[in-house]
Amino acid sequence: MFWLEGEDHDLAEVSSAFVLRGNQIESASYTGATEAQSKTPRAVGRIVFDASIEKSVNEFADLLTPSDFTDEVMSLVRSAYREGETFLSAFARLLSQLFKDTGIVFVNSDDSELKKLVKPLFRKELKEYEKSSRILSGASQKLAENYHVQVQSRPTSIFLHTEEGRNALRPNESNDGFTCGSKSFSLDDLLALLDSNPESFSPNVVLRPIVQDMILPTAAYIGGPGEIAYFAQYRSLYEWAGTPMPIVYPRASITVLEPKIQRILNRLELSISDFEGSLDQMFHSNVLASMDIDADAIFSRASQHIHDAVNTVSPAIESVDKSLVQAAEATRTSLLKDWEKLRNRVIKAEKRRHDQTHEQMRRVKANLFPRGNMQERTMSPLYFANKFGLDFVTRLLHEIQLDTTEHQVILL
Repeated sequence: MFWLEGEDHDLAEVSSAFVLRGNQIESASYTGATEAQSKTPRAVGRIVFDASIEKSVNEFADLLTPSDFTDEVMSLVRSAYREGETFLSAFARLLSQLFKDTGIVFVNSDDSELKKLVKPLFRKELKEYEKSSRILSGASQKLAENYHVQVQSRPTSIFLHTEEGRNALRPNESNDGFTCGSKSFSLDDLLALLDSNPESFSPNVVLRPIVQDMILPTAAYIGGPGEIAYFAQYRSLYEWAGTPMPIVYPRASITVLEPKIQRILNRLELSISDFEGSLDQMFHSNVLASMDIDADAIFSRASQHIHDAVNTVSPAIESVDKSLVQAAEATRTSLLKDWEKLRNRVIKAEKRRHDQTHEQMRRVKANLFPRGNMQERTMSPLYFANKFGLDFVTRLLHEIQLDTTEHQVILL
């Protein structure tokens, strides 16, 4: 089961697709709803694409390096991302094609019929929000003694969809009702709205997994690192809701390694993990290690002669004129600065000899850690599908190991 969480309102998370072009990460974005979303945050899954989506799709097509598979890839994109579709429907349509014949069933969290099934949970939260908040706070405090707390307790764990957008429901200071945006509601008002229009309500990150497991009793939940951290705080809330908590299993984490990237790594005698840090620092270290001379050591040893020379003449200077001692120290500082400049010029000259190496490192860094992030967190899978064919997804499914929590590297 693939849960389509279309009720989030973070448009920035889903409005861009990133691909590698040359040694740069570039993106195509849909901006048709940006201004409206900033004024009235809505569930992203409900945003309907206007005509500008065609421009965004064309920009994405221009970013792809033409290949034997480009037409097929773009045909899928154009059939999904078009005027009149929503972020949710387009995403589901694209994934259903990429994962066709795999048996995956897509579930829309914002479906009005499904919302009817969780009315009891929303009703319970509206009536017992103080209790559920205390339960989460207690679990969080205990967890914080030794671990990072992923989510903070809020007054309630419910959002309300109104003409003002999707906003958190908050108890009034007088505890005689609730506010949402600029509107006020009594408890009876909300309970009546829940009965007549349950799709007006949505859970926040606290209630979301319980909503999922009430609709679809779950044996095992496959989640990413952040989601798994949430569950460490939720066991008591599941008990409060009267819903069995599933086994939580970490999703597979992978880096796709292209043959050309593997060849560069082999040539430079570097590993993927070497590229996790600063590229400039790694390049600097690599150049120093490959130089015919050890510039750092030679210049460091030679600089001691400057110290020795100044130290030797300092007593004589002091005996002649104590006021010149400061001038001697200033000379020492000036000489060392010039010496350091010379050292840097030598290393810079050597770096110029390694421009090709630097370019190759940039290419590897952009491919394996785009924008400094994990590849799987940034790069669109369509980038790989365009290079290796739409069966790229099928190949991953066959090669990913599910019985390990280790990060996997898959060589195409």
